[in-house]
Amino acid sequence: MNSDLKQTHCDIIIPVWNRIHDIRACLNSILINTNCDFRLIIVDDNSSIDTASYLSSFADRHKKRTMLLKNKKNVGYVKSVNLGIEATSSSYVCFLNSDTVVGEKWLTNMILAAEYSKRIGIVNPNSNNFGLKGKGLTVSEMSEICSKGPSIIAEQAAASGFCMLVKREVINKIGLLDECFGVGFFEDADYSFRAKEAGYMCARALRAYVNHRQHASFNEYGDWENHFEQSREIFEKKWWPIERTVIFVEKKYAEEDCNKIVIELSKILYRGEGVIVAGSKSALGILLDAWNKAGLPIHVNLKCSINNKIVGNIKYRLRNLIKKKKISRFVSANEFLKTNIGL
Repeated sequence: MNSDLKQTHCDIIIPVWNRIHDIRACLNSILINTNCDFRLIIVDDNSSIDTASYLSSFADRHKKRTMLLKNKKNVGYVKSVNLGIEATSSSYVCFLNSDTVVGEKWLTNMILAAEYSKRIGIVNPNSNNFGLKGKGLTVSEMSEICSKGPSIIAEQAAASGFCMLVKREVINKIGLLDECFGVGFFEDADYSFRAKEAGYMCARALRAYVNHRQHASFNEYGDWENHFEQSREIFEKKWWPIERTVIFVEKKYAEEDCNKIVIELSKILYRGEGVIVAGSKSALGILLDAWNKAGLPIHVNLKCSINNKIVGNIKYRLRNLIKKKKISRFVSANEFLKTNIGL
C-alpha cells in the first residue's frame, strides 16, 4: 500500500436503529476487512435496550477508535448522519448503513478511487445494490472478484447513500445533508447534485465491494414506500424529475450523427438520468467507438443491450410492471435527436 495512504484517516459514520444482528455483522466486517486508519462514529438513534447495550459494550471494547453518540429520541437517518458529520475531523468521511457487510480492503480501494482525480468528490463501492448479485458467492468472494477488475473507477450521476465516501473539502463547501428528506430517501442524490454544482463528480470504486441488505433499516419505519414518494416529490421540486430512457438504435449511423447522439447522451447522464441503448451489436459498436473517441469516461448510468425495437419494447415494458424505478421514455435514436436538439 502507498505509504501516504496508510496515513489517510477516515471517519466512518454509522446510524443505528435496532436490528442488532445487522450492526454486529457490519462492525465485525469493518474490524476484519479495513486496512487503513479509521475511526467509527456510531449514532444510536434511540435503539431498544438490547441494541443500545451492545453498542455501549462495543464502544467500551474499542475505545481508541470508536465514538458513540446517543440520541434521546428517534430522529431518523438524515439527522443522525448530520450529527455524526459534526463530530468528524478527518480528510475523508464515510456514511455507512448499519445493514451492510464490507469486503476486504473496501475502504482502501474507495480512497484510491477518490484520489484518482481531484474532481472526484463522492465515491460508492461496487455492490449487490448495483446488480452485482453474485448468486451463491460470499462477500469475500465477491470482493476478490471486484479487486481484480481492469478499471479503478466509473463515473456515476449520483451516489447511493448506503456507503458514501466523501472528501472533507466537499463537506466544507456544501455542508450537511438536507434534513427536509426526513427519515431518508433521495438525500443521497440531493447531496450528490449539490456536490456536482460545486464542481465535483461522483464515482464508483470498481475494485471495492460492500454488500447491502436493501431497505432493511427503513422497514423498521413501517410505511417506507410512502416515505419514498414524499422524498421523491421534494427532490423533484428542488431539482427535476429523474427519467429513465430506452433508446433504440435501429441502424448504423454516420460519424457526425453518432457524435451528436453521444453529446446528447452525456448531457442527460449528467442530469442523473438512466439510459439503456438497445440495438444490434454492430450499431452499438459504432456508437461506443464514438463515445470513446470523445474521451468520455465509463458511466454507470449508461447500459447497452443487444435487442431490436420489438423485443426491447416488450422486455422493458414488462420490466416496468415489477420495478419501482420505471422507464419513462421509449424512443428511437432519430426521435431522441429530434427531441433533444431539434433536428
